[in-house]
Amino acid sequence: MAKPMHTTMDDIARECGLSKKTVSRVFSDCSSVKEATRNKVMEVAKRLQYEVNIMARNLNQNQAGFIGLATPLDAMLGGNYFCGGV
Repeated sequence: MAKPMHTTMDDIARECGLSKKTVSRVFSDCSSVKEATRNKVMEVAKRLQYEVNIMARNLNQNQAGFIGLATPLDAMLGGNYFCGGV
């Protein structure tokens, strides 16, 4: 079964006749975007049910918000996890 496609900034840009960068500036609250452009983008985003992908945004900004921890497997599971009956 195919996974449903989500609306992207490319979709909104195409619908508005704007660049993806302009749409990105709207969502980033950049002050250089004209109010009429901002309103148009927000109206199209609402109509297309656009939702910001927080994970994608954070990864793009190198701010995933996760900390990795590397540890030997036996330290996590206990020393004789796989051969406890031997």
